Amino acid sequence: MRALIITPRARRQYERELRWWSRNRDKAPHLFGEEFDQTCRLILDAPGVGQRVQTRRSGNRRVLMEHTRYYIYYRVNTNDDIAVLSVWHASRRPPRL
Repeated sequence: MRALIITPRARRQYERELRWWSRNRDKAPHLFGEEFDQTCRLILDAPGVGQRVQTRRSGNRRVLMEHTRYYIYYRVNTNDDIAVLSVWHASRRPPRL
């Protein structure tokens, strides 16, 4: 069974955005966390779902969380585990991976 590994960088980004979302989105304070969880389950079920992205290291992908407009950048490791590399707003220049 494959595992989802959230890198320390991605965890910090996720936690920062989760706090911001819960403080500033009074009509949907839980949307960011819920959509993140749902998208991670999708990636685990279908790792090839993400769009390939050009980075220094090959094999990186991203999936858009459509309601919140954040990308989850991830990689499928050789042991078939999924590593979440970054959680990044779609309006920003892509992260350096």
